[in-house]
Amino acid sequence: MNAVYGRMFRFFVCILLLPSILFGHAELCQLKKAGLFRFEQAEHEYSVSSLGSPHFYDSSTFVFKGEIRVVFLEHISGKGERLMTGEITDGKLVGSHAVFAEVGTYKNPTVTVDAKGQAYLSWEEFKEDRWQVMVACFDDGRTERIEVLNQPAFFSGDLQAASVGRSFANGINHATAPHPQGGVSIVWQQDMGGQFDVAHAKVSEWIADFRTEHS
Repeated sequence: MNAVYGRMFRFFVCILLLPSILFGHAELCQLKKAGLFRFEQAEHEYSVSSLGSPHFYDSSTFVFKGEIRVVFLEHISGKGERLMTGEITDGKLVGSHAVFAEVGTYKNPTVTVDAKGQAYLSWEEFKEDRWQVMVACFDDGRTERIEVLNQPAFFSGDLQAASVGRSFANGINHATAPHPQGGVSIVWQQDMGGQFDVAHAKVSEWIADFRTEHS
């Protein structure tokens, strides 16, 4: 009996809602034909301002020495990207400058400040025919001790070195977190002969400890 009542209830609910569904669909079709659209007003609205050129993108903010700073990419038409940094003061970008003078192919620039106040810049860069996961100490907008995290030699303990050399390819989609004992933990997806594994490196006092999880 309860099952019968349940089916009857669902039937009447569908009958009651059907006109609203059909009317809403018809209204949306009319708006689409007119080149318009319907939206619900946001509950809260916040004003935003542009930090500069429309060619700026892929930004990441961080707090360093009490200041709000940002790293981002600037698209250079026909050439690639320039990795940039600057400060945000009173809602404006000030002191922006290139981290590297050369234009390259970059992705996902990120700055992570560890528990000791040391800033680390990490990014992905296409060079030597593959995407490389890079990290460097980052002081006053300048890099020190640049390292490539996804070097084939770092993974030779898990696979045969010769195999790694032949099949080792792109490292992409890296993410970072400050380590509670200092330094940063970095994870990324590493192409190992056509299979993307999850790789991890802990960088502290410029001693890198590498781990790879096969999945």
